[in-house]
Amino acid sequence: MDDNESFPGIPLGDGRYLLTEEEMKNFTILRAGIPDYDSPGMTTLPNEDITAATALAPVDIILFHDPRSRYPTDETGCNQWAFVVDEQKALYLRGLVHELKLKDIPKLPNAKVVRRIPEALTPFVAPMLLRYRWRPWMFRVCINFLQGNNYVPFLEGAFFPPDQIYADDQEYEEAWQHMISMLEPRDGIMTFDRQSLISKIISKTTHGPFSHAGVYAGDGIISEVVTSGTRMVPLEIYKGRRYRVAAYRHYGKLLNTTEEMLAEMRAADGRPGYSYLGAIHAGLKAFVGRHRESDTPNSIVLKGLLTFIAQA
Repeated sequence: MDDNESFPGIPLGDGRYLLTEEEMKNFTILRAGIPDYDSPGMTTLPNEDITAATALAPVDIILFHDPRSRYPTDETGCNQWAFVVDEQKALYLRGLVHELKLKDIPKLPNAKVVRRIPEALTPFVAPMLLRYRWRPWMFRVCINFLQGNNYVPFLEGAFFPPDQIYADDQEYEEAWQHMISMLEPRDGIMTFDRQSLISKIISKTTHGPFSHAGVYAGDGIISEVVTSGTRMVPLEIYKGRRYRVAAYRHYGKLLNTTEEMLAEMRAADGRPGYSYLGAIHAGLKAFVGRHRESDTPNSIVLKGLLTFIAQA
C-alpha cells in the first residue's frame, strides 16, 4: 500500500484494522489474521498437555487418542481432533458427530490442546460447528476449512456466496468487469448454466451451486475439460446472464508453480475429454458427502482449500 493511501477502518495496531460490515464488502479476505501454518518452518502445531487445571474455551482444538478411530496415531499418541463448541462440550467426527464432556478430557491419555483459531472468530466458528452437529458430512466440510486455516465461510455463514440478481445488463456488466479485474492465472473458474437441466442435476446432487470447472490461464483464457476434449477457450464464452460464473483462488500450499501449471495446461490442450464413468463415480462420492475424494466443482470448493474471489 502506498504511504499516501488511507486505509478504511479503525487502526488497532500491529497493522490491523477494525472494519465495519459495509467496509468489508469492498475487500476479498484471504487470511483472517492468523499465523501462517503453511510456512516451511511450521512443522507441528503448537500445543500443550491438558491437565485438570487447564482452562478450555470455545474453538480450542483437543487432540486425543480415540481407539475406534480409523486415522493413524501420530508421534504424540493422538489420532483425533475435537472442537470445543461451548462451556460444556467438544465435538468430533467419527462416522457421526460425537461429543466429549470438557470435564472428562483431562482423563484422556495424551490429550493436548491447540489454540490456533483466533479468539475473535469464536462467535463465527462455534455456532457453525453446532449447526451441523446432526449433519456429519457438513461437519466434515467445516473441518476441511478449519484444517486449511480458511475462515472466510465462517465469517460469512455459508460455504458458497449467494447468487446475484441483476437489475439490468449494465449492473451485470459491472459485476463481470469487476470479476475479470480480480482474476489471476491458476484461479479456479466455476460455472453453472441456468438453462441446462444437466447443470441443475449436477449442482443439486453435489451439494452446491456449480456444475462445471475450469482454470484461468491469463489473458482472458481458461482451460477446461468437456466431453469433446481438453481445450483452452476465452472465458467470454460464459459471459451472459444465462451463466453463473465464480472465481476462486487456492488457499495454502501449492504443489507446483504457476508457470509449471500453465505449462501443463498448454500441454493438455486437445487431449480426450473426461470419462463418463469417472464423472459418475466422482458425482456419487460428492452425493454421499465424500468431497475430499471427489473432483466435482462443488467438492473442489468444499475441500476447504479455495477462497471465493468474485462472481458474475
